[in-house]
Amino acid sequence: MARVPKPPYNYIIFDVESTLCSIEGMDFLAAQKGRMTEVGELTRSAMEGVMPFGESFRKRIEILRPSLDEVRALGDAYLAHCVEDAKPVLQALEALEKKVYLISGGFWRTIGVVADACRIPRAHTFACRLSFHRDGAYRDYDHGSFIFSPEGKRAPLHHLRGTKAYVGDAATDAAVYDDVHLLIGFTGVVHRQVLAECADVLVTTKSLAPVLHYLLSTEEQSLLAEQRKFKSLMEKSRMLATLP
Repeated sequence: MARVPKPPYNYIIFDVESTLCSIEGMDFLAAQKGRMTEVGELTRSAMEGVMPFGESFRKRIEILRPSLDEVRALGDAYLAHCVEDAKPVLQALEALEKKVYLISGGFWRTIGVVADACRIPRAHTFACRLSFHRDGAYRDYDHGSFIFSPEGKRAPLHHLRGTKAYVGDAATDAAVYDDVHLLIGFTGVVHRQVLAECADVLVTTKSLAPVLHYLLSTEEQSLLAEQRKFKSLMEKSRMLATLP
């Protein structure tokens, strides 16, 4: 797909774990269950492209088998570990009536918590669904989820007709390069070389604010800067994006 380095874009897509939030969901659960060593290594292998994501997911979910209560608590943990300026960035995009989507290799129920908090329609969220028994015990995962398909995160993008900008952090995000018009690599939580090598733009700060500098046109940035609510955010975005 041809690169379109100049905004505006019809769709803006974000990964969630280590992009909007500073945690990896399964690692967070593993730490609580005393299984971090084995689960953490499986996560790292998938995020760096060493192991197929679907294989890593299957192995991790069978180790963890999270209950409904644990998954609900994970949603709250996402909100408590939002990346610096993630919420204001999404609010700014909402103010411009941008079409924002979330695509994650995490759990649909927990990604939905982030979407609800940021006023993103649930229909704009793609992740793996889990099922539970009546008592809340883990039952199974959706074996037909896009995360197990050869296309991975590319699959949901096919439904979006128009120019697309994508923000992510890992090998699973690097894989969408040919299906989007701008790929922004966010390394503020963790630097992964596999993404850094192919991203059109790298945002290396702890703050997510600089992504607005690349996602929005000059006119859109000016509109936000004129609003008291977003003035400081836009100043921060410009300053961090233009650092040497």
